[in-house]
Amino acid sequence: MDPEHWYGSRDHSWGLYHERPPLAPNPRFLPPREAEGIPRALRFWTLFGSDELSGFYAIHESPDGKQVPLNDTFGTPFEGRLHIGWDTEIVDLVGGSHELELVPGTRLLRAGTVTLHDADGGKWVQHVEPVSPPWVTATIGYQAGSWKDGGSMRTYHGPGVSVEWDEFDFAKQPFDHTMYDGTVYRNLHGKEYLSRVTTTAPDGRRWVGAGHTELFLDGPFSPYELQ
Repeated sequence: MDPEHWYGSRDHSWGLYHERPPLAPNPRFLPPREAEGIPRALRFWTLFGSDELSGFYAIHESPDGKQVPLNDTFGTPFEGRLHIGWDTEIVDLVGGSHELELVPGTRLLRAGTVTLHDADGGKWVQHVEPVSPPWVTATIGYQAGSWKDGGSMRTYHGPGVSVEWDEFDFAKQPFDHTMYDGTVYRNLHGKEYLSRVTTTAPDGRRWVGAGHTELFLDGPFSPYELQ
């Protein structure tokens, strides 16, 4: 795997791992960043299991809601596959669309309906409903400054294994949070949900189970009138 893809995405909000503290040099010694294509504004990702049905899919869209190749690690417009039984039936997915309901005034997911199209022209419909507040990824090292040395899980912390422990109350979201490097994130909220998923097959079969759902809505996203 390309090291740049492993250590961090290419979009401007994250930067490459060597451009973030504590490894980054003084900004005046870095060359200007050039635009590298269309940024990702939406990532809707679900991994689920429902009795004998299991599957995975990911939808990535631009700020205007288009599924086109994007400029970061998670830039594949769509991918997915379903399995029924261990090896009984495999369904290749070729496209998907979404209708998401957000908590008013936030980017938190209240519920969503996803329509998935398979390679044979069939339409699968999945309803996703979060069952708890979403997990907040910032504190484990996704963002720079979230570890006590000012780095993240993508930076070098010395030889051996590095372990940290903290407790935060994120029951009420969104919230303001201060990282160890002093960076303050306003209106922060979690992006990974434990969800209840109900899936209906083209032939009417129906399954109910559990899923792990990610919803990233970064920056403006015109389909939901987000600025």
